[in-house]
Amino acid sequence: MTKREKYLGGILLLILVVIAHVFAGVYFKKKQANQIAELDELKTTYKSYSLMGDTAGLINDEVKWVSQHAPPNKSFQQAQTDLQNFLTSSSKEIGFEPETQKLLTLQDEEVSDSMFQSIKIEIAARATEKQIYQWLVEIHQPEKMRILSYLKLSPTTKNSNLIYCQIIAEQYIAEE
Repeated sequence: MTKREKYLGGILLLILVVIAHVFAGVYFKKKQANQIAELDELKTTYKSYSLMGDTAGLINDEVKWVSQHAPPNKSFQQAQTDLQNFLTSSSKEIGFEPETQKLLTLQDEEVSDSMFQSIKIEIAARATEKQIYQWLVEIHQPEKMRILSYLKLSPTTKNSNLIYCQIIAEQYIAEE
């Protein structure tokens, strides 16, 4: 082989090495990008599973609470009567009588596949501030599945010592 052939062979070999290096670099860059994307996806999946685990823990606590404080099975009418009697008697024990009571009917959107059914009674009364607050504390007892879902307090015009209170009390019962 002549010197010129050796020189051309060397240049050709150098060009082949450079081309191989470029193709290998492109191949490994794509492979690295795919691995980084896969790692990011796995991190996202891990975070979502971690959040699901945290949420499951919270839900588990809530399920335990509900199972410990589950309301008794009653008919809708019986539970409605019991709630109405409770609201009236609790106000009388504190020292005032409710002015108006209204049984609220269930709306179509409130009827669902839930385990519990809600009974709502709207009631209004006039009493002193202390009496009203005692009454509200007695009514709102989530552990008995009874809550205040609406509350409106306003001053009365006739007597400055009295407060007009309008509430909606809800009692949850288990479906029979």
